[in-house]
Amino acid sequence: LAPYSASTTFSAKIVVPGVYVGLVTNCELKGVGRCYPRSCSSFLTEPANCTEYPPYTDTTISTHIKYTMKNPFGFLSTTERPFITIYMFWTITWSIVVVAWILTTAIHRFKNGILLQWHLTLCLVLKIFSSTLNWDYYVSTNQGKSTSPLLNVILSILCECALYEILIRVAKGWMITVRKFHRLDVVRTYLPVAVFFSAKLV
Repeated sequence: LAPYSASTTFSAKIVVPGVYVGLVTNCELKGVGRCYPRSCSSFLTEPANCTEYPPYTDTTISTHIKYTMKNPFGFLSTTERPFITIYMFWTITWSIVVVAWILTTAIHRFKNGILLQWHLTLCLVLKIFSSTLNWDYYVSTNQGKSTSPLLNVILSILCECALYEILIRVAKGWMITVRKFHRLDVVRTYLPVAVFFSAKLV
């Protein structure tokens, strides 16, 4: 069940003077799998999945009600909630990988071609930040906080571009058979990356 917002306006004219209580309930989801019904008790001692309004004593009842339905565990749907665990797992995993990668690279820092391994470190670090932002995005969304996926998307694209750039370098034999790129080789390396970045933004 995905969360959704709804609103309604109720108006009525009282013919017989007295005290009236208005009750609005949501029942169109009754019987649907994985849906939880709204429950209203007589005394709301804690936040519940309903709204109680005071009695009306005027000759006219008119009110506007707006509410947001959500699952008991938060504002994420049942299909989105596992992403919190998934991105938490990947954040921890990538952190361990990066630490091991940097330690190994530092140990072999005097080896031939180690600059290629240092160059790849940028891609791994960006992957950690991307995974962390995605994790925070789903946690904040589940708590009903204001979120924007723009930074997540840009960081994910930068990570892909960094990987694309290092693959081009490997294909050209950088630090394998070629020690240094000429200016034209640098242009041929970063021009496809720039085109790739622009295409992903679109």
